Amino acid sequence: MQGVVNALGRADENDVSVLAAYINRCRVRPRPNSRRRRLASLERAKLGALPPGRPSTPTPGKNAEWILKLGASIYAGACARCHDASRETGSGEVLQLPLGVAVYEPDPRSLICIIREEISPATGDCGRWMRGFAGALTDEQLVALLTNLGRYAADAAPWPDVVTAAEKVSGP
Repeated sequence: MQGVVNALGRADENDVSVLAAYINRCRVRPRPNSRRRRLASLERAKLGALPPGRPSTPTPGKNAEWILKLGASIYAGACARCHDASRETGSGEVLQLPLGVAVYEPDPRSLICIIREEISPATGDCGRWMRGFAGALTDEQLVALLTNLGRYAADAAPWPDVVTAAEKVSGP
């Protein structure tokens, strides 16, 4: 997606407007709760730091509370410094996670790629940058972080089989 963003940044404004109108026309009608979710996302973004986990359902192998606490710890150590550092909605700074599209997708693979790979603007361009964490997080830590982000950034049910999704993204 980074390549698409970079290319659109150099595209003629009229071409981008036509493309946006086409995509908007092709979109499915918003679900009845989409406005409520959007407003809730803005409210979560205004709160700042994501809360620590308090799950009620067990997860195979490790209990859900342990996984969410590990995810919260990883978030606090690796993500919060940028994503929770008194950012204002629309400030142009680091994206607040409750406003990120990837935390709401039905599949975590986009978010896995964002976390593992570096996000950077094209050489010479200005834009948001985030270092990749591919070598810094184990698969277990990545799964815990994803579980925590899905729960507290998106206020959503857990993604099904995050472990398999993480393996698919890192596989050949």
